[in-house]
Amino acid sequence: MARQYTKIEELSTADLGFSLDELRGQSLEELSRRGAKILLEVALAEEVAELLGRVRYERGGVETGYRNGHRHRRVHTGAGPVEIDMPKVTG
Repeated sequence: MARQYTKIEELSTADLGFSLDELRGQSLEELSRRGAKILLEVALAEEVAELLGRVRYERGGVETGYRNGHRHRRVHTGAGPVEIDMPKVTG
C-alpha cells in the first residue's frame, strides 16, 4: 500500500480545516486543542488503514474487516478535552 503524504511545507491552514481569521483572538490552548484533534484523527486513520491493508475508499487488502462510520469520543489532553471522530472497524 502506497502512502500519500503531503510535504509539511505544502500544508496550509485550509488543508487543516481552519483559517487564520478563525485563530485570531483565540488562546494558545485552543490552538493546541485543534492541533491535538488533527494529530489524533490522522493517527487513527493511519492505524485503520494499516489494519485493513487499504486506505479509505480503496478496495482490496485484507479480506476481513471494513470501515463502518465513526464515533465521537472525548479525549483529555494537557490542553483540555478534545472531541475527535474515531473510525469504527467491523469484522
